[in-house]
Amino acid sequence: MRIKQIREEKGVSQRQLAEIVGVSAVTVLNWENGIYDPSAKDLIKLSRALGVSIDYLVGNDGQDGEKDAVRKALNRLSKEELIELIVNAIK
Repeated sequence: MRIKQIREEKGVSQRQLAEIVGVSAVTVLNWENGIYDPSAKDLIKLSRALGVSIDYLVGNDGQDGEKDAVRKALNRLSKEELIELIVNAIK
């Protein structure tokens, strides 16, 4: 994950990013330290807040192994959450 790198490049504090995404600053810290992975919904919010694609955010350099974070996040969603996510992405 490139959350910390991108956040710092944009001059955004952990607290500011947390407020934008709707999580605690501790959650942002945990994402940046690799303790937890953001959910699919949070990945979308993070990519929008930081102005980068999800692929770039998760460090996808064209290697399949680096897409695991997105796969894990999507696998945690219920069918209803996945449908909501797709519908919101289309809007």
